[in-house]
Amino acid sequence: MNFSDSELNLANFEYIFQLVPRCCGAQKKRTGIEKIPKGWLSCGGFQRRKQEHGGSLLVCGGCISPPYCWFSDNDLVIGLDNGLALTPPMGWMDWERFRCNIDCNKDPNNCISEWLIKQMADRLAEDGYRDAGYKYVSIDDCWSNMKRDPSGNLQPNSTRFPSGMKALADYLHSKGLKLGIYADYGVLTCAGYPGSIQHMEQDAKTFASWEVDYLKWPDKQTRIGIKPDYAAIAKTCNSWRNYHDVQDTWASVLEIVDHFADNQDTFTAAAGPGHWNDPDMLVIGNFGLNYDKSKAQFALWSVLAAPLIMSNDLRNISTEARDVLLNREVIAVSQDKLGKMGKRMFTKDGFGSMVTCLVR
Repeated sequence: MNFSDSELNLANFEYIFQLVPRCCGAQKKRTGIEKIPKGWLSCGGFQRRKQEHGGSLLVCGGCISPPYCWFSDNDLVIGLDNGLALTPPMGWMDWERFRCNIDCNKDPNNCISEWLIKQMADRLAEDGYRDAGYKYVSIDDCWSNMKRDPSGNLQPNSTRFPSGMKALADYLHSKGLKLGIYADYGVLTCAGYPGSIQHMEQDAKTFASWEVDYLKWPDKQTRIGIKPDYAAIAKTCNSWRNYHDVQDTWASVLEIVDHFADNQDTFTAAAGPGHWNDPDMLVIGNFGLNYDKSKAQFALWSVLAAPLIMSNDLRNISTEARDVLLNREVIAVSQDKLGKMGKRMFTKDGFGSMVTCLVR
């Protein structure tokens, strides 16, 4: 999302949120709303929450509007200078592989549930992914009940997430991982679950109480004919999607790469530490890419300085695919602290060559 000051009518918004962090158990966590001077209202990002597990709230996929900031008693951050995503985020997300599978009776091993998320977290922690940098475990759409509770709060589906999101966050944090969740700037989400457009303050407080670390926030500008202002988005968002959802096909991967190349002057100007273009998830380890094409997607995403967010079944992944995803040399290209996005230097016979030049 990208709004001008006039569209937001910032004079009407005089609130930001406050979060007192857990300091080794010395303080009780609380949330509240506090008025601030109107001169501070250019704030649009989220500041790191200092907690025992080291968690932080990372905004991706869009922007929060109206512009709110999380802050602690000790720190106040204005704008996007939140210390987050200084290199492209790495992790796992359920959507491309598992979609909106909510039938836990017929398909208990693959439905969107706390058991699926915990199993993927176990694999990240035990199979080398976490140590390679994959820290975020993100739940996309279809996690909530179809209606809010009587107080208007979002609630996780009580059948598929019986322990609640706070317990799930605690489980991930105990393994050195971080919880991501999905919300939508609309009345409904893409899959028809409650959206946040009329409950943004309330939902932000809910996510904070669950100790969520990563928020995916779709707003679909290009689908409704809005040309994104990436320079403005980069001032508010830690990362943002630039194109359609990736599919488990080589044609989809090439289409995304071509879109990035065709718009590379705009995209490279917006990319850098703390703000990244996102070509969408890695589909390595699924069904559509063979070994060579898997290596190609991983290399291309790394050269693009893109988030490395897998969407696959880590319980049943081939050794070849796992080796691609754990290639430390390629990961190092993605995680280079300069944050330079590569450009396509030439094309030949329909195939492009992606090259990055890092100036030190």
